[in-house]
Amino acid sequence: MIKTLIKIHPNIFIYYSITLFNNFWFITSNWVNYWLKYMTIKDIGVIDALAFGIGLLIEIPSGVISDRLGRKTSLILSNFLQFLGSFIITVSVNRYEIALGFIVFQIGTALFTGTLEAFGYEESSEHNYNYDRLLNFSQYLSNFGYLISLSIGGYFYLINKNIPNFLWSINFLISMILSLFIFSLSSQERLFESPSEKISIQLKNLIHKFNFRSSLYLILLSSITFAFDYGFLKIYILDSFSNLTNNFKYLALITIFCLLASTYLIKKFNNFERIILISYIILCISLIANLYNDSLIFLSFVILNFLTIYIYQISMKYINSRVGDTTRASFISFFSFSYKLPYVLLSILLSLGLEASNTGFILGMLGVFLIIMGFLSKFIEKIVYNRIVSWGRSSVAE
Repeated sequence: MIKTLIKIHPNIFIYYSITLFNNFWFITSNWVNYWLKYMTIKDIGVIDALAFGIGLLIEIPSGVISDRLGRKTSLILSNFLQFLGSFIITVSVNRYEIALGFIVFQIGTALFTGTLEAFGYEESSEHNYNYDRLLNFSQYLSNFGYLISLSIGGYFYLINKNIPNFLWSINFLISMILSLFIFSLSSQERLFESPSEKISIQLKNLIHKFNFRSSLYLILLSSITFAFDYGFLKIYILDSFSNLTNNFKYLALITIFCLLASTYLIKKFNNFERIILISYIILCISLIANLYNDSLIFLSFVILNFLTIYIYQISMKYINSRVGDTTRASFISFFSFSYKLPYVLLSILLSLGLEASNTGFILGMLGVFLIIMGFLSKFIEKIVYNRIVSWGRSSVAE
């Protein structure tokens, strides 16, 4: 591994390093419990909706910004905003300060989302580095960082509740410093002359290169795993069968298992549409089963952890295999916007539901929602996709 890192281009090394540090989330196993010192679960839902909603407004233009400013400038700016937001949260003493910090953090995250992955793909193409290898290795680094920070953060939280937050904020400062050493890419100079040209090309790519039903399922899968992994759902579910002392231990063991399973399946199966469909069906069944037996919450928790790792890699390969360099960040940002939007709409309902009902019932209702969307997919395709086709044709004709 060390020899491989020495031989690669400095930009790819920086990509790996930023990936690692941005996954040192020392707050993973305890942030909900930390926030609950200053607010209720309903307040967390409201703050989540507000912060992610503002982040969504930035999401799509952030892709355009990244494509125009270049990856280096965008990474420096996004990491600075993430550092600033996380530091505000770290020193906060009430829910309003936490809300402000989280909003700033989400604005930085919106810019970071598409930029890093587009940067990694373009660097692998520029220097003849296998992209699948880059994506797989970055996933290893992500989960290594996650596991290390999970254990360290969980341990320090039991000693001092502020230490994990401080360590978390420092990571983004380190990532910002690393971004300063990026060598500019020649490919980043190939920019579009006008926004209208960009829109036309994006619509043509969307129409001709993506399967609508698979894209819809992928968005819904990513939305549920996002609500689970980045929202408050993961810790709330974990607390239903664990306790504060054991939370990080359970998460570490389950993540290792899911990482190994994901690695095996990624290497063995490459049919994106079939993988997305099977994953969708499995998640629906596992969630709905909770309506009949609460003891299946643990199984749903494991499956959601697995899909968090697995679907991310599938989605990046699915997008990167179908779009060009100059629109990649925009497409990844659009995808990010698409799967975050349902969470913004559902986060308040989830928080209210978790206060009023048991966790198993809420998970079951998420499964029902996915089933309904699956049955409506053909209807949605007719009323939405056909309009996009007409709009795209008229835009291209102009």
